[in-house]
Amino acid sequence: MRTSGLLASHAFAALMLASAVARADGASVAAELFRAGVTLADAGNYADACPKFAESARLDPHVGTLARLGECEEKLGHTVDARLHWGQARDLATRLGDNRRDHAEAELARVDAIVAKLLFTLPEAAPPGFVLAIDATTLDAASLGVPIPVEPGPHAVRAEAPGKLPFVVSVTTKADGAVTAVAIALVDAPVPVGPSPTPEAPPELPPPAPTTTWSGYKTGALVAAGAGVVAAGVGVAFGLGSFSSWHHATGLCSQTSCSPGAAADRSSALDDATISTAAFTVAGVGIAAAAVLWIAAPRSSPGASALHVLPVVGPGVAGLRVTGALGL
Repeated sequence: MRTSGLLASHAFAALMLASAVARADGASVAAELFRAGVTLADAGNYADACPKFAESARLDPHVGTLARLGECEEKLGHTVDARLHWGQARDLATRLGDNRRDHAEAELARVDAIVAKLLFTLPEAAPPGFVLAIDATTLDAASLGVPIPVEPGPHAVRAEAPGKLPFVVSVTTKADGAVTAVAIALVDAPVPVGPSPTPEAPPELPPPAPTTTWSGYKTGALVAAGAGVVAAGVGVAFGLGSFSSWHHATGLCSQTSCSPGAAADRSSALDDATISTAAFTVAGVGIAAAAVLWIAAPRSSPGASALHVLPVVGPGVAGLRVTGALGL
């Protein structure tokens, strides 16, 4: 047991020694950084001096290091950072009972008097999800009504919340300690409108009737031609019959007289000849009418036609009868 306790005490002592050595090394680096920062600041090179003071204060914070860092930041115009570091120096001096506390307090008050501040207000309670952004810094509703220290110069301010239009404004501040009030106005975002209804397509119309060059005239011409051909056939048939009857009657007749049968054949031959002549007349009229109608036919005919051409043959009458209407 004594051996275990002895080993534990040795291990704890070694750990404490290592920690002290680490702190000693950090303090040594911090001291070197502080001296380098003082040299640079005394030469007026504050841009390089400030990082040296900041790293020294991180490794081994001291009242003097924080004070020099506050002075350096103010030289660069970073009044907000200078205010922060003077506040840290005052707090550390208070905790340590350092007699430089009063100096740090006085410098903090002096710098605070030139730091610009923005005071944001809302006419009503902040809606859920409210976000306030000053440049790259994002805040929430807790920042409303509290003066927010900002560096001198232009600042982009943006406030937004779900269901509201973003509030955007640009504010320019100076190193004069003024508090600039910014009244935020959040307006309800318009309700999104759905897509417009698609208009109904007009009813499809039936396709137009195909145009044709055929017309009632041509139909009538074909009918007339057909009737003429039929009439010509009738004329041929009766003509052959008339010729046969006349030839037969001639064979039965002498120079002075004819038998009763021959007289009947001769009369039949004359009747057939009359019908044949009438039929040929109808055929000629039909063919002529067909030619006239075909030539007179228009190029297109939107209407329908209803023509009827009929042959007319009778005692003392021969021709064509055309009835109906032409679709013009």
